[in-house]
Amino acid sequence: MSTKNILPNLFLAGAPKCGTTSVYDWLVSHPDISGGVDKELFYLVDKADWKFNEKSNWQDQREEGYAKLFKQENKYIVDGTTLTIYQNSALEYAQAHPCKALFFIREPSQRIYSTFKYFRDTRTVLPAGLSFDEFISEVENGNSFGGINQLSAVIEQSIYHRFIEKWIAILGVENVRVYDFRALKNDKKALMRDICEWLGIDQTIYDNFDFSHKNETAIVRNRTLNKVKEKIGVRIKNEKLKELIRPIYNSLNKKKPDNTANEQEGQVKERLRLDLAEDFNQSLKMVKEV
Repeated sequence: MSTKNILPNLFLAGAPKCGTTSVYDWLVSHPDISGGVDKELFYLVDKADWKFNEKSNWQDQREEGYAKLFKQENKYIVDGTTLTIYQNSALEYAQAHPCKALFFIREPSQRIYSTFKYFRDTRTVLPAGLSFDEFISEVENGNSFGGINQLSAVIEQSIYHRFIEKWIAILGVENVRVYDFRALKNDKKALMRDICEWLGIDQTIYDNFDFSHKNETAIVRNRTLNKVKEKIGVRIKNEKLKELIRPIYNSLNKKKPDNTANEQEGQVKERLRLDLAEDFNQSLKMVKEV
């Protein structure tokens, strides 16, 4: 099998915390779309990015290494790495390989707040007592967060049009599709049918489809146990075993969050909303209405 046939020609490229995990699962349920060995491969991330993988990356291994991450030929091969939107390596790949890029964007203050909650309450990377106001102050004062640029650049990375414009310049507007996060809430069937029409594949697959959401932010009960899980998890390569263990762990150590912002958090979110409103309006001009 030639590597040309098992390289991705479709990117669900971001942005993070905009519902892409669910969309990825819905996409790969279509008989004309296949994914990689994982939803997030991180193969095309730049060396400066915190998710750069020294053992598996575009800079060192190019097409040969990338092809190893895709096992099934199909009309569309999708890479669902949401950080792809920000990566120069991904743009370099797109210049050399015909492909399409799909983006979801979300009102910036909501995405920033969701990112904060995810890294504090689910990943337990941020201190448990850190407030949203304190977090934004740290971001604005240049805290590097130990090199996690998904945190340090969380505001910059919410100015979506700056990144998407680069993709349009390379692929052409006809090969780039942008949707508002709210389309996931309003009419999932219409959304997926619209994507299928863009891709030129059967839309009826989603007429009686079970649209379930995944990767919703949860609060970790015991942070020490979560750290142990994170260390063990990267060593388990058997996906079926992971699927078996995950619900057991979640029932023991996770609970649903209260996503209602308190008064102080609400004030910070409103300031961010106003600060980023002009850029978000610019990004919304790229959105395909469903």
